[in-house]
Amino acid sequence: IEEALELNPQVIASGCPFCMTMLSDGVKLKDKEQEVKVLDIAIKADSTNLFLVAGQLKLFYRLDDHKGVLKRGQQLIDGKFLNAVYLNMTARSHIFFENYDKALEILAMIKDDDATEFTYSLQSTAYTKQNKFSDALVAIENAIRVSTSESIVSYYRNKGIVLTSLKKPDLALKTYNTAL
Repeated sequence: IEEALELNPQVIASGCPFCMTMLSDGVKLKDKEQEVKVLDIAIKADSTNLFLVAGQLKLFYRLDDHKGVLKRGQQLIDGKFLNAVYLNMTARSHIFFENYDKALEILAMIKDDDATEFTYSLQSTAYTKQNKFSDALVAIENAIRVSTSESIVSYYRNKGIVLTSLKKPDLALKTYNTAL
């Protein structure tokens, strides 16, 4: 960024969403935001390039920019670019905005073979928020079944919460003990 700023530009352009972030951060760090604009020419030039849209979605996801995720996620869905990772990210943002039906609709687009523990955990969260505890229980049990991560402890905790909501305290206690 220092070399670019030595040229006293009014605009710095990039075609890469990750580079955009670094360039924008560099301009901000050098306190040049008023003099220099950072533009994303690739996305503006071809917003139908779903690979670029997917890159943007991942960037917005990492930044917890749920509105950005939803916009790019919908573009990918409209373009039939139905990758399970991107669908999970989009569903998570819908859950953030309490759009549980839309989140579940998006998660239903994921083929069983591509569903992950994150997919099932998101389903369980959406169902729990809707007080659909039987459906939440099935989803969290699926998350536990396919889990390969340390998150399994939180899945057991969530299962205990769901079982408590279903008025099954004995099973909930057994589940909590399994988590320990």
